Amino acid sequence: MSPHSDETADRENARRQIIGLGDSSLHKSHYPELQRKLEDLERYRLAFEESSDAMLLFDAPEGKILVANSAAEQLLGMSASLLEGRPVADFIADEALALSASTTSRSQRVRMRTLVRTAQGSTVPVEIGLRTTEYRSRSRCVVVVRDISDLLESEAELDSYRRHLEDVVEQRTSQLREAIAELESANRAKDRFLANMSHELRTPLNSVIGFSEVLLMGLPGELNDEQRRQLEMISRSGRHLLALISDILDIARIEAGRSNLTISRFGMADVVHDVSEMTRVLAEEKGLELRVNIAQDAEFTSDRAKLSQVLINLLSNAVKFTDEGVVTINADLDDNGLAVLEVCDQGPGIADEDAEYIMQEFTQLPDKRIAKPSGTGLGLAISRRLAQLLGGDLSVSSSVECGAQFTLRVPLVCPQGEE
Repeated sequence: MSPHSDETADRENARRQIIGLGDSSLHKSHYPELQRKLEDLERYRLAFEESSDAMLLFDAPEGKILVANSAAEQLLGMSASLLEGRPVADFIADEALALSASTTSRSQRVRMRTLVRTAQGSTVPVEIGLRTTEYRSRSRCVVVVRDISDLLESEAELDSYRRHLEDVVEQRTSQLREAIAELESANRAKDRFLANMSHELRTPLNSVIGFSEVLLMGLPGELNDEQRRQLEMISRSGRHLLALISDILDIARIEAGRSNLTISRFGMADVVHDVSEMTRVLAEEKGLELRVNIAQDAEFTSDRAKLSQVLINLLSNAVKFTDEGVVTINADLDDNGLAVLEVCDQGPGIADEDAEYIMQEFTQLPDKRIAKPSGTGLGLAISRRLAQLLGGDLSVSSSVECGAQFTLRVPLVCPQGEE
């Protein structure tokens, strides 16, 4: 064999030893495996080098940096060639962290926030992640360092905003407490006023109404037509004013929780007949027919006066807004044993969007027949409050031009009566 052939063989043998495949490298079937390993190695190198986080690989026992990526160069202000071989403790401001990195057992992870020192002597807040692994029987530690300066600034701004928000909430809460205290004081003053004025207003009004009726009866002497007309105006105005005052006082007492119940036992048919007779005169004056339908009777254990007041309000409204036709009151029991009392009229009706509106205090729907509706707009509000006080509720269903139907549902035994 020629010297040239021996030299070629030696070179080929050396090449096989370097790539770690020995004689088997002569077989082309191993080349794809070698290519795959090289491609994997290139991917890992690119991932390490192109990472936006600073990454360092150092020897765990000695703590000396072995490899650093470009992000680590930018963060620490030193090239990778100068970083290699330097102790990691030169850059980690927290000495306890350097100790934990050198003593971390295999596969154990450490994550924490700390500071790093740059080559220029400045410090940067960072979040680091440490993991130790074994490579060729030696411990290697990979540390990932992320600059959190912007994050800390955002957290500080968020914390400042949170404290500011807490101050604003506390200020608004204090103002709300003061407003509530003022409202409670005003409400107590209102209650005292109503308690006093209930007597002070009604007594003189009853006197005016009473004396006007005495004069109208002619007891002091005969009246001419003009005197009688003016006295009738006084009497009507006095009664109207008394009704308004009574409504206002009623709603005020209910809101203040001072509307006490007087519980008694009475028949449903009895109370329906009583209230229908009270309003029959008003219906006959307008030429209306008042019908009463009692499907089944039952016995109440409730407040008769308040139940009667609700029904009188409903019947009076039905007569008031019906020009011709029939006003009906129906009484029955539903499947749940509740008393169902319905008052139906043949008036102009109520639009769906106005059904809840008319149940509010001091609200009235415009009446095209008159320039200004009479009353305070409290009748239905009082009726609904009283219905709820009796343990039930009041609802309305209607269609425009087809009349309105008010339905009162109340238990036969008032909940407060049970107590």
